[in-house]
Amino acid sequence: MKKKIVLIGSFIGSIIAVFSWYYLKQDSVICYNTSWSNIENTCGLLIMIFSVFIPIFISCVFIYISKRNIFSTWSVFTFVYLCIYIFILILAPEKCDAYLPICKTTSFLFLMPLYILSSLILIIYKSFKKE
Repeated sequence: MKKKIVLIGSFIGSIIAVFSWYYLKQDSVICYNTSWSNIENTCGLLIMIFSVFIPIFISCVFIYISKRNIFSTWSVFTFVYLCIYIFILILAPEKCDAYLPICKTTSFLFLMPLYILSSLILIIYKSFKKE
């Protein structure tokens, strides 16, 4: 039952992320001046936070057919990763500097593929591990 809740929740979060990319990236009344190179408002941060549901959904599709112990390990890993992800995005500076190329955009573009890769490695490792 918990697998189904995570799958449905990540699917809904992915839908919200895709619609927020489409709606908030355009010149809307809610958020203006939202661009990936210069995020100056909270709407860009919200898009980045909701975008984490897309790799969670991709990983959850792979984990849905696996054993229960793999799911429990993956869910703990995902919870810890989400806490670190949101913490880094909130504390990262909004504008990149020539001396410090770490900002919200670069950390977002680095952390999402890192999650997908590490999550798939965890799933594959736990699947082939003898118990």
